[in-house]
Amino acid sequence: MVSRKSSDISRRGFLASSAGAVLTAQNVLAVARSKSKPTPHPYGYHSDSHLKTEDLKFLEDYEKRCFRYFWEQWNERTGLVLDRARIDGAPSIHIGSIAATGFGLTAFCIGAEHGWVPRDQARNRVLTSLRFLQRR
Repeated sequence: MVSRKSSDISRRGFLASSAGAVLTAQNVLAVARSKSKPTPHPYGYHSDSHLKTEDLKFLEDYEKRCFRYFWEQWNERTGLVLDRARIDGAPSIHIGSIAATGFGLTAFCIGAEHGWVPRDQARNRVLTSLRFLQRR
């Protein structure tokens, strides 16, 4: 079997493996919630769940990395979010879509709620996107 470098993985393969990890984490959270009465955590996690601290840290880190994609691929002129970004950081085809932008609008709200970005910056990005779309 030939081993592959992380930069060789296809975008589709990366998304598939990421989706699998998220679904597994959601199943673990559902089981943990059904076994105990959880104490609310500021970000929706539960402090008395059966998840280990490192698992909760992993989930929060994963969520932040997903947010950063939308934050970094946002266009300051149009407010649109790029559909694609190369894993190696090289320039990609500059195509944005309403779908990616819609996810971005949600991500900006989540980022502000978690304190990863200042609320006024997130608000300004949302307004830039909505104003651009309104003019189209």
